[in-house]
Amino acid sequence: MVKKDFILKGVVYNAMGDVGPEVKFHHPKSDFFDDATLTTIAIKSITLLTGDEGHVPDQISIILYAKYQLLGILFQFEVTDEKSRGGVVDSNIIILFNEKYSSIAYKYSDLFNALLIEVAKKINESEMAKNREEVESIIVKLYETLIKNLDSLKKAEAQALKTVKKKKPAYRFKIVVIGDGRVGKTTTLLRYVDNAFQETYLPTIGVNVSNKDISLARATKKVRVRLNFYDIAGQEKFKLMRRVFYEGLNGAVIMFDITSIESFQHLDNWIKDVSEAFSPKKVKGIIVGNKIDLESQRIIKKEDAEAIAKKFGLDYIEVSAKSGEKINEAFTLLAKIVMKK
Repeated sequence: MVKKDFILKGVVYNAMGDVGPEVKFHHPKSDFFDDATLTTIAIKSITLLTGDEGHVPDQISIILYAKYQLLGILFQFEVTDEKSRGGVVDSNIIILFNEKYSSIAYKYSDLFNALLIEVAKKINESEMAKNREEVESIIVKLYETLIKNLDSLKKAEAQALKTVKKKKPAYRFKIVVIGDGRVGKTTTLLRYVDNAFQETYLPTIGVNVSNKDISLARATKKVRVRLNFYDIAGQEKFKLMRRVFYEGLNGAVIMFDITSIESFQHLDNWIKDVSEAFSPKKVKGIIVGNKIDLESQRIIKKEDAEAIAKKFGLDYIEVSAKSGEKINEAFTLLAKIVMKK
């Protein structure tokens, strides 16, 4: 089990070996990192990051290890090796966070991306020089640097969580956030829950879970409502997995990108897919058009999106995860909808 007071569980360096993914080095050494756990981490990190079109992301990715209550920031890179097929070895570095502090992983994603690019270069140079000790030293130094800089952030995050837990909500609602990859689901939630924005695209692997408490007027008084968000991966290969997270939901946010015709055309499929979880099969939720900060690149007319929303009996609102425009209004609208019996 992961100790709850840890923000960082460790750093793992993996590579594709002759018989499959293997762990090259990890730090720190602990009972947690037994052979079975390390094998699971290595296999999942290598296999899940092969993109739908046969390529891997050129930025860091977020990957969830639900079994271990960990969230990984993963950077994929190639190590030069003349003896290997193609002259390179697919490799990656994973920073393993306590899932409890996942918001920190998102807030400082640009910092981790820059840091891991530099670390990957050093590892490649050391591997080419056959300097195994230097490779291990690089991983240890990375871990120590992270521990030093993240400790203060852990304390601040823990205090924030402690404050939230003191106030028990009167209502709890499970909300799924769905739509094609790259439409801005994760960044929209990050803006709403943590008031932050990530400039680079971090593909969600499986699902990210977060929550926020808000106050809503009900009858003659205000009540505290907790929205539990399930940010579900949009890639087709996760379709079967999505059905699991639909169970017990109270509302849905179906999102598209106003600069992407493809994401708009897929709205029908997303709505029909999630409607199976509602009884009767009528979705309670909203359609959200994201990226209104890119108005000059708009492809989807507002009236066309409103027509789709009307067709399914849903409300429609446009937002910008980057600027924060209409983000609070969108989720307040959603909360009011799911509060209605």
